[in-house]
Amino acid sequence: MKRRFSTELLEPIRPRPHEPNTFLIRVIREIRGGIRVKNLFPCLGIALTPSRACLGIGLMRSRSLPALIAGLGLLPAGQVTAQTFTTLHSFTGSDGANPFAGLILVGNTLYGTAQSGGSSGNGTVFAVNTDGTDFTNLHNFAGYPSDGANPYAGLITNSSGNTLYGTAHDGGSSGGGTVFAVNTDGTGFTTLHSFTAGSGYPDYTNSEGAYPRAGLILSGSTLYGTAPVGGSSGNGTVFAVNTDGTGFTNLHTFTASSCYICPNSDGAYPFAGLVLSGNPLYGTTVYGGSSGYGTVFAINTDGTGFTNVYSFTETSDLFSGNNSDGAFPYAGLILSGNTLYGTTYAGGSGGNGTVFSLSLPLPPAEQINGLIALVQGLGLPSGTANSLIVKLQGAASALNRGNTEAACGNLAAFLNEVNAQMGKKLTAAQADLLIAEATRIRAVLGCS
Repeated sequence: MKRRFSTELLEPIRPRPHEPNTFLIRVIREIRGGIRVKNLFPCLGIALTPSRACLGIGLMRSRSLPALIAGLGLLPAGQVTAQTFTTLHSFTGSDGANPFAGLILVGNTLYGTAQSGGSSGNGTVFAVNTDGTDFTNLHNFAGYPSDGANPYAGLITNSSGNTLYGTAHDGGSSGGGTVFAVNTDGTGFTTLHSFTAGSGYPDYTNSEGAYPRAGLILSGSTLYGTAPVGGSSGNGTVFAVNTDGTGFTNLHTFTASSCYICPNSDGAYPFAGLVLSGNPLYGTTVYGGSSGYGTVFAINTDGTGFTNVYSFTETSDLFSGNNSDGAFPYAGLILSGNTLYGTTYAGGSGGNGTVFSLSLPLPPAEQINGLIALVQGLGLPSGTANSLIVKLQGAASALNRGNTEAACGNLAAFLNEVNAQMGKKLTAAQADLLIAEATRIRAVLGCS
């Protein structure tokens, strides 16, 4: 059991296997009892008690209720000026309830998930035209021990736009959630993977991860995602599975920490999904890292080269304190060029969170091109320079084909030749410079 802080800060509640999600019921009860919920949405889906809230933020009594209450339909909301607002569909419960994620658009049809409701009360996958016509319940989740339950995340589609992929937080054969596929016409529903049973509470451990909350990304025929808990330490995993359900792989298990807001080497509780840039996947963890306040991480699609790209710094007073960069990144990232953008839930100069950017190194192929330019600038004999450049060009070409192993081999051949020419065609200083740069690129690639 991970220790608590003396301030009685409440760790994220890990749902027991097959335990129904009671969050919304409890929130509604608390609101109707005159309690204001502060900073609630990042914690949706986590059961609360009247005296504690997710991340230790108290539920406080108040005469005034925030707009959140109106959003839950408990009080009428004020008029909002808009051009033409249209309710495309109102859920009845039998066709789904409480949609939590966004939509995707394929042609003139919107696709999404409802985390509860449907024929079994375990959530649905639905479709509706952009004009509100032809609402269709594509799939009703049956729960444990069947196809999954409570799909909190949104969907993605394949390149042809005829198959949808997603995750269900609960259910499946062991109750730890599922990865699923369904055709856009509602046929062919398939449970691609059920996360295995685990042990321990609240430190739920298993070999794969459990209770996926985020959506997936697709590269080629492989789906990638995160599980916020489970794995050998209980701190979550990054996983991959083929679109036909074969080849499930735990790419990374986040290492143990002595408490939920305690340091470790790589992060803990990956709540959000991933972004892909060439070979590396990038994501966030809410906790862990050098200060325990969350990380941005990178990992190659084959599971090699895991890197803690950035650890958020400690705040002055746990969750309400300030720092320079932010704390607890619940949300995912977007990538533009070589820059990641994201948000943190807390921290920053005002203690209320931040929007951040993080510049990344150039892609490995571009780094190899920089090494080629370095060789060209050393004034080496043409034969020596050309021989070295050919090996580097081979490495860059292999990366462009997606063959990291071949690129590693070419870089190894480059290093062998540099070592052989040291003191002959290369000075020691020149050789050391080239060796250092090539070795660094090999480390980025995860070469053995």
